[in-house]
Amino acid sequence: MAIGNKLKKARKSMGLTLDDIKNKSKIKKSYLEALENDNFEKLPGEVYTKVYIRGYAKIVGLDPKKVLSEYERQKNNDKNIKGKNKNENKKKSNGKQNSFLNKDTILKGLLGIILILIIVLLSYNIFFRTDQSQNNTANNNQNTEVVQEDKTNENNSNEDSNGESNTAEISDEELETDLNNIENNNDQNVTSSNEKNTTEQSDSNNNGDNNNQEQKPLMKDKSKEIKIIASDKSWLQVNVDGELKFQGFINEDETMTHSGNETIRLKIGNGIAVKVEFDGEKLGPFGQRGEVIIKEFDI
Repeated sequence: MAIGNKLKKARKSMGLTLDDIKNKSKIKKSYLEALENDNFEKLPGEVYTKVYIRGYAKIVGLDPKKVLSEYERQKNNDKNIKGKNKNENKKKSNGKQNSFLNKDTILKGLLGIILILIIVLLSYNIFFRTDQSQNNTANNNQNTEVVQEDKTNENNSNEDSNGESNTAEISDEELETDLNNIENNNDQNVTSSNEKNTTEQSDSNNNGDNNNQEQKPLMKDKSKEIKIIASDKSWLQVNVDGELKFQGFINEDETMTHSGNETIRLKIGNGIAVKVEFDGEKLGPFGQRGEVIIKEFDI
């Protein structure tokens, strides 16, 4: 028999209601309903589940040790059943995956053959066109060489006929003017290059001064600190900026501090046992004994 049915029958045999059990055990009614329906996932945790079963069994006159041992057997059986179901689902999914893989391999093979044919056709067209273009360029080069030879022969003949008259016409005055023009051009080039160097040096100095004058803005630290104070033993989980910083039990009179930049999230297993100091304020407790509380602080 399931644990929930056993506790429910014992309660009804004693003429008690869920409200009676709630008043005697100080356990929330929703948790008692979860116990009777074997919905242990709705309870805050394994430790609290065993505590609730023990307290319920004492009130209805059952042996707590026997009830807890039956709970362990029931939990192990549920795990075995879930494991078998998972294995069966894995086998089915593996069979489907194998069929899909076979189809994928066939499709990939066909695509590979098509790609090879495309590459062969493209390479044939490329080589055929390059051969034609090379032949055309070779013929054009031969024609141009013949034309250039004809032109050079004509130029040489003209130079031979006009060489003596040109040399005789150049005078000493023309040679002097040409030399003066060359010297003036060289002086102008030197002065222009010096002016460019001076302007470039001044620009570089100005850029260096501007870079030295720039200052980087200082980043301000916007993190805040939270102090957690335990008045009783409780399970506690602390997440800072989405990162798990602590998970476990915090003892009575124990304190801890954490700092963050965005959010600080607390999950408290015993709502009455934890207080905090945040942003200059003292807050808490946030719930009743045995109540699970989730509290977020935005920074």
